[in-house]
Amino acid sequence: TRFLQEAQVTGQLSHPNIPPIYDLGLGPGGAGWFSMRALPGRSLSQVLREGPLGIARALEIFGKVCDAVGYAHDRDVLHLDLKPGNLIVGDFGEVYVIDWGLARKVSKGPPTATFDAQTAEVRGTPAYMSPEQAADTALDVRTDVYALGSLLYAMVTGKAPFGTGEEALRRRASGEIPAPRRLRPDLPWELSAVIRRAMAVRPEARYATVAEL
Repeated sequence: TRFLQEAQVTGQLSHPNIPPIYDLGLGPGGAGWFSMRALPGRSLSQVLREGPLGIARALEIFGKVCDAVGYAHDRDVLHLDLKPGNLIVGDFGEVYVIDWGLARKVSKGPPTATFDAQTAEVRGTPAYMSPEQAADTALDVRTDVYALGSLLYAMVTGKAPFGTGEEALRRRASGEIPAPRRLRPDLPWELSAVIRRAMAVRPEARYATVAEL
């Protein structure tokens, strides 16, 4: 079900920074399949193994990611798993947001919970998810805004904001993360402030939309 949901959601998102789905179906024994464009480049997680990105390159990539996520939000779709491993970066400016397997269609209005009752688990990547997603409470577009802030944090510092375990959960809930400028002293104050606001613990303290971010 999740596999086909990813194909259906992605297939409805026609954007230059979201890879198109060409076809889907069921194979022998009922196994699902879908075909999509072959993507050039490497995942951003592979790129970051070489160290943090230059400010100009980080913002160029980040802007394209924001374009894709903002487009999805305009069509009432949350990604809910934004992280370096789910971005493909090419050598000639290509940027793709992939892996929409956790994406949810949401209606405009009050936030809704996205807890998976069938598997009794909170889904997402702990190192980048928001406090409300980690705590399994109601989510909205600001949940992706938080993940985008986490992503930008990793791009300019070379480190994920959080790891795993109880200490990471406590620091996420209280907003205790190493200041971006402490890890990268040459980071402009303004950019550090943008990251901190996007990653505010309380959703109402964040940017209200990706466009605002």
